[in-house]
Amino acid sequence: FTGSEDHCSKLYSFPGCAFEGNVARFTLPVRHIAVNPAGSLAAIASEENVVKVVNVRNPSEVTYLRGFEGAIKSLQFDPRGEYLVTAGCDGRVRVWMLECGGECIKALEVLKRTADCGGALSAGPLSRVAWFPDGRSFVVPVGPTVRMFERDSWRCNSTFSEDGLAVDVSLAAWSPNGLYLAAGCVDGTVLVWETNETKMSLVRKKVGEAAVTDLCWHPTKNALVWACASGEMHIHEDVIPVSAKLVSPVDATAAGAATSAAGAGGASAEAGTLAEAGASAAELRAMFADDAGFSDDDDDDNNNNNNNETAVADSDKAALLAMDVSAAEGTDATATAADSKATNGVPAASSSAGAARASAGAGAATATAEEPKKGAKWLRQRVTSDDEDNGADLPGVLANGDIALNAVKKS
Repeated sequence: FTGSEDHCSKLYSFPGCAFEGNVARFTLPVRHIAVNPAGSLAAIASEENVVKVVNVRNPSEVTYLRGFEGAIKSLQFDPRGEYLVTAGCDGRVRVWMLECGGECIKALEVLKRTADCGGALSAGPLSRVAWFPDGRSFVVPVGPTVRMFERDSWRCNSTFSEDGLAVDVSLAAWSPNGLYLAAGCVDGTVLVWETNETKMSLVRKKVGEAAVTDLCWHPTKNALVWACASGEMHIHEDVIPVSAKLVSPVDATAAGAATSAAGAGGASAEAGTLAEAGASAAELRAMFADDAGFSDDDDDDNNNNNNNETAVADSDKAALLAMDVSAAEGTDATATAADSKATNGVPAASSSAGAARASAGAGAATATAEEPKKGAKWLRQRVTSDDEDNGADLPGVLANGDIALNAVKKS
C-alpha cells in the first residue's frame, strides 16, 4: 500500500510490485496507512479530517471515522484486530472500536495542537502510535517523552524519558520480542530503551540534523533501520549489545520476560528482587520475625487501635512469617502466605507482582534495582519507618520472581 501527494492510496503486488489499483482517493495528500493483522482492512489518513477504513477485497466498502478537528497524523491497528488508534493535529489520541461500525470509545488529550502533520516537510513531530507486539498496550510520543497507555483502561501507566533530551520525539517502534523500544526525534536523534528501564536509554545515536521520519526493527536480526527527512536511510546492526544481561531484540524465548510495565496491571518492572537488595532468605525470614519490626508499643497511639486493626496486623505478620522466600527450598511461598492470611480471615495477598505494584499506594517500601544493596536491616527500617508519624497501613511490595509480598503493614 502506498499513499502520496497525489491524494491517492494505491495497491501493489509484492514482490512483483505490479500496480493493482487505487484503494482510496482524497482531496488532500495521504499521510499514513495501516493494515490490520488479517490483511483485510486498510486504514488511511490524509490531511482531511476523516479516516477511511477500506475493505481491501472490496474497495467500495468503506467505513468513515469522523469527529476530528484537523488532519490525522498517524494511525495503527491493534495486533489483536479489535481497535484502531489515531493521533490527530487536534491534540487527541482516539481509540476506535471497528466492530461497532467505527465508534470512538476513548479520546485522550495528550498531544500538542499543531497546524500540520509533521514529517519531511515540517519541523513538527509525526506522533506515530505503536502497539506492543501482543496488544497489551500502546505508546505515543508526547514532547520529549514516549507515553505508554494500558489496553482497555486507556490509562498512562509509564513514560519513557531521557535526561537532557529537549526535542520532540516523533515516532517509536517496539522490538519483535517487546523487550526494547526505539524512538526517533525531530533533530535526528535515535534512542533505544529497555522496556524495564524507562528513565535512561540504552542506546543514543545522532546522525546528521534531519528529522527521523520512520524506523523499523529487523524481524529476525539484531538490527534497526531508520529514514531521515534528508532522504538518507541508516542501518544500525548489532544495535543491542547482547550479553548475559541483554538479550537479542528478536529472541523469542525472552519475550516472556517483557516487563509488566506494558501489561494490564500497569506495573513498572523497576522493582528489583529481594536478592538485589542484598538480603538472603535467612535474613529476610529473620527480618520479618523480628518483633522490633512489628511492635505494638512504638507509641501510646498504637495501644488505642481497635481489635479489628490488631487482627489485620497479626494476620499480616503471620502471613509473612509463614512465607518461604527461598525458591530453593521447593515450597510455594505465595500459597503458604495465602493460607496463613485466609486462616486469620483476611483476604490473601495477590500472587502477581504486577498486581501488587498496581495496588501499592504512596509510601510503599519498594526494593528497586537502583537502591544501594543495604541488606535486610535497611529493608526492615524502610518497612517500619515510612509512615511512622500517622500509623497508616504501609503496603510494601518486595518482588522476587513469582513471589510477591504485599502484606507488609504497620499497625
